[in-house]
Amino acid sequence: MTALTEKMFTIFDRDEFSFKKLKEKYSEEELAQIKANFKDVWQIWKQVNLNVAEKLPEAYNKLLKDLPDWAKKINSDHWYLWDKNEMEFADHLSLATYLADQEKQENFDQEALKSSFLLGKFAFREQDKVDDMEEFIISTIDNLLPLYRELLNK
Repeated sequence: MTALTEKMFTIFDRDEFSFKKLKEKYSEEELAQIKANFKDVWQIWKQVNLNVAEKLPEAYNKLLKDLPDWAKKINSDHWYLWDKNEMEFADHLSLATYLADQEKQENFDQEALKSSFLLGKFAFREQDKVDDMEEFIISTIDNLLPLYRELLNK
């Protein structure tokens, strides 16, 4: 367990955060201390994120079995799945393909169990017209809520 401390807040007690401007304002020694302070706090946040990530995948990955039923209640266009370690879009699997192809579904599930997966909705340039971004985001969150509620029951 990691406590949120005053030190974590104090790194933000300055008017300027641009390194270029900090160099104009502070000496080399002061800059070294600013960098060290940021690095110390960043390392704490990094560890917190790693700790959380380590605790979530097993329960979260159980949601994979709920995706087919969940997808029946939403418009599955624009939804994609991908391994949490894959950031290239080419590696993303459309939810429609995942649901339609049993072999791809099994392969994806096996890989996801090794780490975890992400599920997201995309709007593509020159392909999708989104007139109301706020509504697009809100409806996406609303669509995800049943899955997150199910996660609480696992």
